[in-house]
Amino acid sequence: MNEIINLLKEKYEGYQFDGTSIKYGEGHLHAFFIQASPGITFETTWEGVRNTIGVYFQSKLESQFEIWNIYLFFLSSERIDRDLKHKIEHDTVSSRKIVLDEFIAAEDYKNILLEQHITNSALIIDVVEPKRIAFAKNKAIATIIDRYNFSAKKRDKDKFLDDALGLLEKSLPNEN
Repeated sequence: MNEIINLLKEKYEGYQFDGTSIKYGEGHLHAFFIQASPGITFETTWEGVRNTIGVYFQSKLESQFEIWNIYLFFLSSERIDRDLKHKIEHDTVSSRKIVLDEFIAAEDYKNILLEQHITNSALIIDVVEPKRIAFAKNKAIATIIDRYNFSAKKRDKDKFLDDALGLLEKSLPNEN
């Protein structure tokens, strides 16, 4: 990882580069953090950065899991043009790209970004059990069901349903 970071620093002025590899699932995932200095955009460099990482880092990986789990975080303290952001993030070559504009780096920004965008390890899932309501048998409906022979009425479904609903309506108290 240090070799590719040093190569990127040599090739691209005006950017800060950092990276990390973390154990995840079947192997490791690799993340690169590319920070643009104020006044510098990614418009002319993002593809070169992506290609450099692809050629000098990704091509040397042996595990399919690791090859398909490379993430590039393009970070800028300034606003990034919406079309450029869309173009970078929807590029399917070599890696997943995440563009964050108006970004202010916290002390532990790498782990925070990995948690938020990749591992979701900080995600708190609070499952609330639905309130269970005890079943209460309605005596009026039960009386109709007991008096009515449902199996004998299957031949004429519409008439049967109309009769059953009519009996139910007549048996239930009027709540108006």
